[in-house]
Amino acid sequence: MKSFAILMTTTLLAAAAYATEVYITYDKEGNRVFSDTPSDNAVRHTIRPIQTIPALEVEPSQSEEKQDSKKKGYSLVKIQTPLNDSSIPPGQAGNVMVSAKIVPNLNFEHMATLRLDGQVVGKGKSNVWQLNNLDRGTHQLTLSIEDLEGRLVKSAPPVTFHVQRAFIRK
Repeated sequence: MKSFAILMTTTLLAAAAYATEVYITYDKEGNRVFSDTPSDNAVRHTIRPIQTIPALEVEPSQSEEKQDSKKKGYSLVKIQTPLNDSSIPPGQAGNVMVSAKIVPNLNFEHMATLRLDGQVVGKGKSNVWQLNNLDRGTHQLTLSIEDLEGRLVKSAPPVTFHVQRAFIRK
């Protein structure tokens, strides 16, 4: 019964948008009843106009700048985390989340290649990598953007970080 009342109310409200007048009355159970025809004890209800917000217009110069930036290449390629010369505490068990900022986003013809101490540990369209169980000590991350043939397009400055691990003497 309740869902029927909601359905009827919604239907009447939708229809009321086209009607010039809406009236509200209450049935025996105290439920509100909307109608476009007046009845005994009906109160006229004023429908407010629906608020609309106009679409934002994009200036041609902004879209042209985006196209020009794609032609010129990447304005920013940077390893965001971990920070340069940061330490990874023992509680993280040598697990490191690496994230990169690439502006504009990777072109479909390019791939990001992440290297840890010179060895490729991630390659593809992602800009986030999870490195697990790294040995304790100092490590260096490098990130490069390469085309499909493996030619270097742009690279990020290297990031050095230090992994601290618990050491148990035997």
